[in-house]
Amino acid sequence: MKLNKIVEDIKREINSEEVKNRIASDLSINLKSNKCRCFIHKSNSDTVMSYDKEAKRFKCFSCGQGYDIFNHYQEYYNLSFIDCVKAIIKDFNLNIELLIDKSERKPRKAPTVHNSYNEKVLSYCNKRKISKSTVDYVGIKEFDNNVCFEYRNELGEHIANKYRFTSKAAKVKTMFEKDTNINTLFNMDKINISEPLVITEGEFDCLAVIEAGYKNAVSIPSGVNSTNKWIETNWTFLEQFEEIILWFDNDEAGLKGVREASSRLTNNIVKIVKCTIANDINELLAKEGKQSVLDHIKKASVPMIEGVATFDMIEDFDIYEAEKLELGIRKMDHDILGMVFGSLNILSGRNGAGKSTILNQIYLGEAIRQGYKCFLFSGELVAGNVKEWLIRTLANEEDLVTYTSKNNMNYKRVSIESRKKIVNNIKDKIYLYDTDDYNIDSILVKMKQLATRLGVKVFVIDNLMVIESNVKEELKAQSEVVKKLKNFAKKYNAIVHLVAHPRKSMNEEITKDDVAGTANITNLADYVTTIERNFKEDREYDAKLSILKNRHTGVNTCTTLKFDSDRKRFYSSSEKLELGINYLDSKQEFIEVQEEF
Repeated sequence: MKLNKIVEDIKREINSEEVKNRIASDLSINLKSNKCRCFIHKSNSDTVMSYDKEAKRFKCFSCGQGYDIFNHYQEYYNLSFIDCVKAIIKDFNLNIELLIDKSERKPRKAPTVHNSYNEKVLSYCNKRKISKSTVDYVGIKEFDNNVCFEYRNELGEHIANKYRFTSKAAKVKTMFEKDTNINTLFNMDKINISEPLVITEGEFDCLAVIEAGYKNAVSIPSGVNSTNKWIETNWTFLEQFEEIILWFDNDEAGLKGVREASSRLTNNIVKIVKCTIANDINELLAKEGKQSVLDHIKKASVPMIEGVATFDMIEDFDIYEAEKLELGIRKMDHDILGMVFGSLNILSGRNGAGKSTILNQIYLGEAIRQGYKCFLFSGELVAGNVKEWLIRTLANEEDLVTYTSKNNMNYKRVSIESRKKIVNNIKDKIYLYDTDDYNIDSILVKMKQLATRLGVKVFVIDNLMVIESNVKEELKAQSEVVKKLKNFAKKYNAIVHLVAHPRKSMNEEITKDDVAGTANITNLADYVTTIERNFKEDREYDAKLSILKNRHTGVNTCTTLKFDSDRKRFYSSSEKLELGINYLDSKQEFIEVQEEF
């Protein structure tokens, strides 16, 4: 059972009067008509706090903050959230069974247990306007006079240590302890999942939010460039929140991180803090004080309605700086600058022309080499065949072993040892559609989950003809499928490769208008790519790869390729095939580059 369901059960079952009396007794609160002086921000002014019997929580009329039984047990009894849930169930004699999902964020090794902080560490925190009470609350430790942040998961399990070096002479500012899990969120063990969650870019920013009086805050582990990993790792935890507030640094990287995180946290109401008077939260705390931090959180807003934008909100687009997927062919990447993310590419070619090789070698293999996760929908090949072809494409010459069949025919196959290495390397980099439901809406559900939860960026759909739609008329159905794939690519900043068959005979050269079906197929595409087989007996090349439409720059291009049947690869006519691919750690191309173009 998810923890948020248990929390909702507690809120429903717990007696409101008992909650009020427990908090009032522990804090020595003098209640008059369920009202008292605010005990949260401890202002000298006569601010009033009221107890809501229905909501079973206190709320301040001035600062707007709330305080419920979960807040109380965490702060007054200094418990992690999971321990506070256990204690509430026991103390209030609730008939609720505590069966929760176990955390999967186990460390590769047990992190080191350090001593509590010393005066030097406390002094360092104080200089950053972080008080002793906040240091005690989050449980900061000390390592060689440096700050040690203990990373714990939502169950309170010690997962990792991150060190903040206090010396100005230190070569690096921060570092995780080696071989520990670095994708857990800092302070997540103390989070009340029934309250809005503030996510910050760094640990001291998280401490600044807590120092200001808002304790439902966490920090991402390794900066905004790790968005894919921390969202993927903590998805089950994050999806429990009704509202998430993102507050990253006021710089280009921070703004980019906010955009990426908000696009993936689609199960939540996501609000964004905009701060123009300081670069980060800790700086704002030092310059403007606690109230300014709280005011910024209070003013956090939902981004503009999807599909509506003012002109100043539109991000500048520079084709030279935009994120692109290289094809691995030097000439073509030089001509078209690579394929821009957020695009739909149509691949067309006749049977036997080499479409499957292009899919495996360029759209999957080359994308994986560049560090992207991929998805493949294959409506014609069984999963076993897909696996075999891709392994063959990734294998090097020395990985191929000659076998003899039962009828004494020799054939080459990747060795068992090499297969294991390749599979282990790509097991979490490529995902296959593994169900018989070929309806476009069902496929898109899986694609959305992969894009948001796992950060998949490259999607291959093979092919258009086998995808079903709720639209009955064939041409309209095809157009509807292409529209939905195009919209998906734009929304999730992905590249979608869609295979569509041509309509012409074997002897005619393919143009972009020859793709079978409605003209909307190629009209909607950002790129149209074709692969053609050369059947001439005296041929100098085996196939020609062409880009016939390029919406982003208008530049079209083509190149000739040779094919090696043993390795299931195309290669440029000017290069040798012997160049190997180190699939464990390589920067080399799957297609040999052309030196002249």
